[in-house]
Amino acid sequence: MPKRAKGRPFNSSKAKGRRSITTAFRTLSTVEDQRTRNLLRGAISSPRSDSPPSDAINELRKTASPTDLALSAQILLGRQGAFPLPNIGDDCRALTRFYSLKPTSIQAELAFVVGHINGWSDEACNIVEAMGALAGLPRSAPSDAMTAVADFVQKYGASSFAVRKTAFLTSRYPNDESMHATYQRVAEGLGLSKFSAPFFMAVELLDDNFSYLSGVSTRVQIQQKFIKGDFRRVPSLHDVVPVPLSRADLGAHLRKSYSTSLVDELVSIIYAYTLREFWPDLHEFVRALLHPSVSSKIEEFLTISFDSSALYSDTDPINADIVYYRSALAFVEFSQCARFRVFIDATLAPRLMRNCGPEIDLAFKRRESLTITCHSAVNDPAPFFSVAPSCGETM
Repeated sequence: MPKRAKGRPFNSSKAKGRRSITTAFRTLSTVEDQRTRNLLRGAISSPRSDSPPSDAINELRKTASPTDLALSAQILLGRQGAFPLPNIGDDCRALTRFYSLKPTSIQAELAFVVGHINGWSDEACNIVEAMGALAGLPRSAPSDAMTAVADFVQKYGASSFAVRKTAFLTSRYPNDESMHATYQRVAEGLGLSKFSAPFFMAVELLDDNFSYLSGVSTRVQIQQKFIKGDFRRVPSLHDVVPVPLSRADLGAHLRKSYSTSLVDELVSIIYAYTLREFWPDLHEFVRALLHPSVSSKIEEFLTISFDSSALYSDTDPINADIVYYRSALAFVEFSQCARFRVFIDATLAPRLMRNCGPEIDLAFKRRESLTITCHSAVNDPAPFFSVAPSCGETM
């Protein structure tokens, strides 16, 4: 097992904001609970200048009300906070960290990440808009697609979101020389010369030159002893189940995304919107806490047309299901891909990650059939999945 950066609840971004202790103290009056205000005072007064004490953060996550917790995260970690953490501009080292935030209720998990996003609402809005601009990636010319990813990485640094897009393009167009120069820009921005593992782990899941089932099984066997009750702490397993399969798993997904980047935090929050049919209370909970401008941007994002058929239309119809399943990893921020993966993974995860996989909500287990498209050639039971595609059903 290669050495990992020491787990901690607060990663260090290259673009730190400027500390504003005075402003942080002034905004304490917005926090309703006296005990929560006292915890915040202690954290703000910490002699450390780079991050608040982890004990104080975990205590806040455990005891503060959702509204106070969101405010606390903003007061401590926002642009005007005592320990401003934009979570933007890091390299792939951030993706290899074992995070150390302790699990708490799903409401607290959401409130904490929402509070952090609220503290960087302008940046969050720009990121969501930039994410939407990449919707046409599967249909774009290879060089144009890689240029778009390079521009995204240059602005926002490393993220699981960007690494998956890069791995998708290099897997889909392995011999396209027009991407070479731009790929070097991406590699430099991600820091792949020093921290290449996240990229190659994504390639193994996306590239059909690598066996999927045996590859995942090998990962699980090797990493199982490091899981310690939460497989998302292990970087090589997080991408195996990219969409959370339960409320508890959404909590783990939020902890993981917070340890990597603001981009990934937003993807985690978007799941509360794309899966609102199954978690209507969580969707309303997030909408009530999230900064209106960010929530509005996400709603706009959800209206973007994403052509999921572009992920498999150029392959043999008999392989369309497995190609779509694997390629969807790179586009799970879009509803079609997220919903397809969540129902398939609800079947696969218990088999591939026996005794170490996520809990699965009952709603995701009730699906009897799926469709990727009304392909006339895809009418037989899928050889890869235990649930057959059905052209009569939409997602």
